Amino acid sequence: MEDEPIWMDFDKNDFVITLTPAINKKDNRWTGEIMLNHCSTQDNDMHPEDCDNMVQMINMLLASIPLMEHDLEFRNKLYNHAKAMVKEDDKPKIIDKIDNVISVNFN
Repeated sequence: MEDEPIWMDFDKNDFVITLTPAINKKDNRWTGEIMLNHCSTQDNDMHPEDCDNMVQMINMLLASIPLMEHDLEFRNKLYNHAKAMVKEDDKPKIIDKIDNVISVNFN
């Protein structure tokens, strides 16, 4: 039986990027391959030029993924930049675990 899609609410001017991982059916692990896609709504009321600019930005974001495979310098710069954006200090600290309840401290 295939999984049914999960529907999410989006604003009419949202642009959505989906990354669908290829899953090995034998061990339920990611194979390393992904399918990339993007969509927006027909109700989008942005100026057409702005909408085109958003699509161009999305295409550049999606193009960065295969570029990371071929350009080690680019991949390392992107990795270091992403790592710097998510600092350990910004993550909540787990202060207690009881059964299925996890207490965290965001300060």
